[in-house]
Amino acid sequence: MDRDYVSKENLESVYDLGLRLFRKDIILFSTTREYFNNALREMMTRERHGEILDRTTINDISLMLTKLNINEADFYDEDLQTWCLQ
Repeated sequence: MDRDYVSKENLESVYDLGLRLFRKDIILFSTTREYFNNALREMMTRERHGEILDRTTINDISLMLTKLNINEADFYDEDLQTWCLQ
């Protein structure tokens, strides 16, 4: 599909479209975003208190945020900066 139709019609690739829609409709949806933020904060709190966390999970979350461009300044400023600096 990407090789023929998408390239001929000058459309966004299926992969990029999927990432964009997942970001917009799942991750940035208010309920999901709140759940996701709470999970990240809980992990950071546990690590601050000396608990050893699964680094694979943390790396996977970082990779997902990078691919979805969720780690942009707006996400960090709106959701995590104030909490992290406490």
